[in-house]
Amino acid sequence: LTIPFDIRDLPYENQKLKTIPALLGWKGARLLAFFLLLLAFGIMLFGNAMYAPYFSPLLFARITWYSIAGWMLLRTNPSRGEYFYSFGIDGLYILYALLVLAAGYI
Repeated sequence: LTIPFDIRDLPYENQKLKTIPALLGWKGARLLAFFLLLLAFGIMLFGNAMYAPYFSPLLFARITWYSIAGWMLLRTNPSRGEYFYSFGIDGLYILYALLVLAAGYI
């Protein structure tokens, strides 16, 4: 989830700076970020299947968070405003904590 911030900064970067979006383009960087999120999702599902092979509130919270994070990643582009990144992408970390906390009370 840090790659979208490099995409945000792409128009303001020095041309000599070698970030992932500078090397792959913003669409390639977004695709890489989405692929890495899918990989993390698969690892999480595998770990859940190994230790808790049933559908739990925690698993539901994690699936919900990964779905929202994937949707946010697909909406990332250099023309998005600062609020999208500050509240949207950064807010995903707070959302994860709240979902996991809520799952513990169910």
